[in-house]
Amino acid sequence: MGGRRLDNDANGLVDDDAEAEFLEIVLNGSTNVSFDPFGLEIQRATRHARSVTEAIVHRTDVNVVVDQAAYVDDPLAQFKFSGSAFLISGIDVNLEGTPGPNAPVPGIGTPGDPEWIRKQLKKNQLELIQGAGGRPSVMTVDEVDLTAQMTQYASLATQVWSGADEKYGGDIGDLEHMHPVIAHAKGHLSLYGNTKGCGILIVNGDLTVNGSFDFVGLIYAGGAVTFNGGGGGKNLRGALFTLGAVTGPDLLLNGSVQIRYSSEALTTVSSRLTGALALVSWIQR
Repeated sequence: MGGRRLDNDANGLVDDDAEAEFLEIVLNGSTNVSFDPFGLEIQRATRHARSVTEAIVHRTDVNVVVDQAAYVDDPLAQFKFSGSAFLISGIDVNLEGTPGPNAPVPGIGTPGDPEWIRKQLKKNQLELIQGAGGRPSVMTVDEVDLTAQMTQYASLATQVWSGADEKYGGDIGDLEHMHPVIAHAKGHLSLYGNTKGCGILIVNGDLTVNGSFDFVGLIYAGGAVTFNGGGGGKNLRGALFTLGAVTGPDLLLNGSVQIRYSSEALTTVSSRLTGALALVSWIQR
């Protein structure tokens, strides 16, 4: 059976600060053995077997600070905004579209001087970056350690793409019932068809979104993020983080794309993922 009393650093103490979020689970199993209602062994056949499985699991803690709708790590990032059908909004919105309770945050946030990002917007696109500080809402925000956050959450992923260049069309979690997952692409990921999702999506490489797209939660990209036109609307309620591309545009928006900050989306995903158990190690004997 399981319990919190874990001393994985062998210092003679259990559940100290370094061990507080780990659990040790010990399972005993027997075959060809009879037990009474209290779990006591009453009969053992001539041929029987017994095994013990010991597992260490870690409680998931999802508490991401979000200060903008879209975070761009490089203030000298290259953008490509096509047309005027897109929207990046730091104005808080609930999942059903009503105004959210939080004050506006920047539409685009960067840890450096935002002027270069502003200069890349055409005149008819200035109103499409909304949020704190007026329009276009492009502001300096606190630097985010994206590499550390991506590594932390990727280790807890239950939906994984392991290839260098993966293509996927389908669900990421259960958007209809708001059952989030942590999903991790170890290389580049291209989404197509009718993709719906809920949770945290981590892409180590470039993320390309084709077709229709509806996602609630957090998206992390270690490379460029491209939303291609056609195939339906593309909607993110939550927040987007990108480290940017080595070459070419860091963020490309083409067609009907809406990236909206939503405190309700982030709170719902965080609360439902927090407390889940992720396997760290196990041994059977």
